[in-house]
Amino acid sequence: MPSEHKPSVKYSAEVLSGVPLPPGWTARKNRDGTVGVEGPCPKCLGRAFGPTLPIVDAATLDAEPFLLRARADESWQVVAACDCGFAHGRPDASSCGRTFAVNVVPEASV
Repeated sequence: MPSEHKPSVKYSAEVLSGVPLPPGWTARKNRDGTVGVEGPCPKCLGRAFGPTLPIVDAATLDAEPFLLRARADESWQVVAACDCGFAHGRPDASSCGRTFAVNVVPEASV
């Protein structure tokens, strides 16, 4: 992770758009034919991850609910969420509440 977690960031159930990701995001191709992403949350720097998704042909990506769209370079955009384990000022929360897009190039760093 690029820095320490920031528990002082207040909880907000917001979708971050166009926010650069901190260094440390990776995509991994699993032996079972899925891909997963993880790295630091761009808001609180805690642990965040995207769902483990099947690797599918680019032509079928639009049918997958978590794979937002196929891009011309065949990278994917995956919705990821903070999962830092801290309440961030909201007693019933277990993260800072942020979700954001992660660009994934298969078998490469994000």
